[in-house]
Amino acid sequence: MQKSKKMVVISLTILMGLGLTGMRASKVQANSWGTKVPYITPKQTRGTWYFKENDKIKKLVITAHTFRGKKLYRILPAKEFNKMSAKLIKADEKNHYRVSKKISAKWLQAKTIHKNGTTGFNADGWLAGAGNGTYFLPTQKIHRGKKVPTLRIGYGAGNWRMTYAYKSKALAK
Repeated sequence: MQKSKKMVVISLTILMGLGLTGMRASKVQANSWGTKVPYITPKQTRGTWYFKENDKIKKLVITAHTFRGKKLYRILPAKEFNKMSAKLIKADEKNHYRVSKKISAKWLQAKTIHKNGTTGFNADGWLAGAGNGTYFLPTQKIHRGKKVPTLRIGYGAGNWRMTYAYKSKALAK
């Protein structure tokens, strides 16, 4: 009977040890691609926005730390960015380019931008190179004689305007 109790205690100890090791490994894995400092979006860009695309009203949600449910992180310093990019390229080559897709589905890099006296941000795939991404700048447009808050959405290296988003579906029409 004593032997079976010892075996149970040993088994539980091993399982707990494996569980704790697994917890540490997942924590390291979360930061293994450099996602250290969450990005905080400018307050004027936050909220639920609506815009028209292909004759359909689309919804866009920006929170303090997310864009469309993806977590935003500050862009890495150049030296660390290069190190992580090299690591990603190597991992992608081994895994048939699935790693970068998986990472981009969860995380985006973001930076603050200033234009015409307003503060917005640029969001891009995690560890993406320069000249890409989506730009969000709070603006105002006149609708039926009144100024209404809008969100200017631009794309690409030149921040080319794609559309304006509004706080209500009715304004987006």
